[in-house]
Amino acid sequence: MATTPTTVDEYILGYPVEVRSILERIRALIHRLSSKPVLEQIKYGMPAFAIEGRHTIYVAAWKKHVGFYAVRK
Repeated sequence: MATTPTTVDEYILGYPVEVRSILERIRALIHRLSSKPVLEQIKYGMPAFAIEGRHTIYVAAWKKHVGFYAVRK
């Protein structure tokens, strides 16, 4: 990725279609499973999902895998 994305949409669009598909499925799952509203931001250069004001999930695409990072409340 040449430039640092400022939104989750920009981050996802920076990857090939097969990676975008995985990222979009993870994103949809996070929103679907949360009983609270989810705020999306870019933190540490990767998508971060905040629930109740706290970033609890980060996702990152790498060369050969997609990382899913959950943070304890």
